[in-house]
Amino acid sequence: MVIVGVCTSGKTTLRDALKTLGVDAYVVSQEHSSVRRMWRLRSPQYVVCLDCDIKAARRRRSVYWGEEMLARQWQRLRDARENCDLYIDTSGLETPETVRRVVAAMASRQGGTACRL
Repeated sequence: MVIVGVCTSGKTTLRDALKTLGVDAYVVSQEHSSVRRMWRLRSPQYVVCLDCDIKAARRRRSVYWGEEMLARQWQRLRDARENCDLYIDTSGLETPETVRRVVAAMASRQGGTACRL
């Protein structure tokens, strides 16, 4: 599984939580790269795309950038977002809820059916 998303959306936190559950998860810092398909390098079987708004970003960390940078990050993430198996806006979520949604979506994918929450 690869996890992509904008800065402060919870990629590393989600990866760490999933690893404790035995999920082989990797963060791909696609939001910082002009290589639009970088997320595909690991040939992931599952792609989770995380989002958050600027208010949540500032609540989580001291960020110097604003909406313009967020928009640039989403331009870089467009291919990943269009091809993800699961998109989650984490702005109003705590980590356990994000993890629950990912685990539930992966469980419901059995039989090849993708699940988007």
